[in-house]
Amino acid sequence: MDVKTLQEALTHAPFRPFHIHADGRVVRVQHPEQVFITPDKSTVIVAGREGSLAILDPEHISSLSLTSKRGGRAAA
Repeated sequence: MDVKTLQEALTHAPFRPFHIHADGRVVRVQHPEQVFITPDKSTVIVAGREGSLAILDPEHISSLSLTSKRGGRAAA
């Protein structure tokens, strides 16, 4: 995935929580401050609520999906 798409989702106003789909995993993003993109755009790091970290290669991110207001995935 192009990191620009992820950056657009992070800066969209108003922000909408979303899921990142990568390598068979689904990583939830509740707030844009959870996500760090390295300056060279080679790595995406997502901080989880419990202090966990998801380290992702942008080339392995297959898609983003908006979450519903209840926290589940929004209908596509």
